[in-house]
Amino acid sequence: MRSRYCPRLQWRPVHPPVAGAQSADRPAAGPGGRDLACTRASAWTKLPIMIDSAHIGFTTAPTSVTIDAWRVKLFCQAIGETDPVYWDASAAADAGYAACPVPPTFLKAIETDHFNSAQLMEQLGVPLRSVLHAAQRFDYLAPLHVDERIEVSRRITDSYDKRDGALSFIVIDTQYLRDGVTIGTSRQTIVARNSIAAEASAA
Repeated sequence: MRSRYCPRLQWRPVHPPVAGAQSADRPAAGPGGRDLACTRASAWTKLPIMIDSAHIGFTTAPTSVTIDAWRVKLFCQAIGETDPVYWDASAAADAGYAACPVPPTFLKAIETDHFNSAQLMEQLGVPLRSVLHAAQRFDYLAPLHVDERIEVSRRITDSYDKRDGALSFIVIDTQYLRDGVTIGTSRQTIVARNSIAAEASAA
């Protein structure tokens, strides 16, 4: 029997998150008992966006990801990167690398294998049509190479409003570990437009 839940989603969030909780057996329920993960964004369009402070600290369960050579090459093609050190082992060796390094922003692509931003927004009940990518930074603490295996986890670290609640900002930190040691981090800021607050402010 086909599950009525969304099989494409690999996350199982707790809603609201509780201290020490990593995952649950099923997605959180939205209004009327519907599964939040399966609720269309249009159903939320006119609801006020309220980022509950209880969500701060929500952490995803760690996931292991292998840095595949073919995926790094595909990523380079997508961003227009032409330096062969990222996919040619000989070119990488000639440049002094132990193996092909990954492009600096490749860590963003890894997030899609884990718990991407769209899934986090659905966890918060934020309609995707109201969301914009505001900012992101990456910090490397050690080199990362093709064929290495790393562990990824994400955490909501802050949320705040601007313009009298017309804009809600959500800050998400991602940690990348190799053999239990942090080799990189990223911080993403997402902004969501609260249509009700914006309309009230403009009135």
